[in-house]
Amino acid sequence: MAEVRLVAGFIVAIIIVGIAAWYAGSQTAVKAPPSALTTVTTTVTQTVGAETTVTTTVTETVTPSPTTTGAPPTWTPPKKIKAAWVYVGPIGDFGWTYQHDVGRRVVEAIFKDWLETTYVESVSEAKLKEVIETLISKGYNVIFTTSFEFMDGTLEEAK
Repeated sequence: MAEVRLVAGFIVAIIIVGIAAWYAGSQTAVKAPPSALTTVTTTVTQTVGAETTVTTTVTETVTPSPTTTGAPPTWTPPKKIKAAWVYVGPIGDFGWTYQHDVGRRVVEAIFKDWLETTYVESVSEAKLKEVIETLISKGYNVIFTTSFEFMDGTLEEAK
C-alpha cells in the first residue's frame, strides 16, 4: 500500500512539474532561425534571327542575415505562480486526497522560489464554484480540482 501511495505521489508531482515547465517555457519561446540558404535559378531563352538561339541561366544563392542582435534569451523562472488544490475529501484520509497533497507539498518545496500553493479540503460539488471564485479573487492563477465530480463546475468557472 505504501508503494502505491509513493508512486501516486510521484505521478502527481511529475504532472505538476510538467505544467510548471510548460508555463515557464511558453513565456520564453524562441523563434526558429530562417533557413540558411535560398537558391534561385532563372532561365531565359531568346531566338535571334532564323538560326540563332541564346539561352541564359542565372543561379543565385542567398544567405539571410540574422534578424536578432545581442545575446539569446535565457530561461528565467516566472515571477510567481499561485497554485491551489481543491480536494474532495480530508487530507488525513491517507488515500486519494492525501496523495494529491503529498504531490503539492513536494512541488512547493522544489519550486519554493516562484511557486506559492494552498489547498481547500472536503469541498462538496455544491460548494465548488464558490471555492474556485474565492481562490481566483485571492490571485491564484492555477487551480487543480482533484475529483471527477468537479469536472463540470471547473469547466464552467474556467470560461
